[in-house]
Amino acid sequence: MTDNGSPYVSSVHAVACRELGLRHLRTQPYRPRTNGKAGRFIQTMLREWTYGRVFPTSAERTAALPSWLERYKLAKTTRQPRPPTARVKADERCWELQLARSLERIGLGR
Repeated sequence: MTDNGSPYVSSVHAVACRELGLRHLRTQPYRPRTNGKAGRFIQTMLREWTYGRVFPTSAERTAALPSWLERYKLAKTTRQPRPPTARVKADERCWELQLARSLERIGLGR
């Protein structure tokens, strides 16, 4: 996933992606949500894979990438076991209960 910067829209980049069997995803322009996700991924990758441990050779670092990506994907799915809509509804319900309690405390509740 990249932004729409000139290095990523070039034909050289497109050919490289095709040759490596990669599907190039682009973020929408001026969308902090998607730009933030790409930025967070890059920061995490640098911290945990690139500089997280010492690799004797560049080839060993490259060989470790697929397993790191699998752990990253697994960690992303296990952190959020419920779908986003379930989390939002639970948060809304919690907010409603807090509001009801607050209104009762000041004498405006049921």
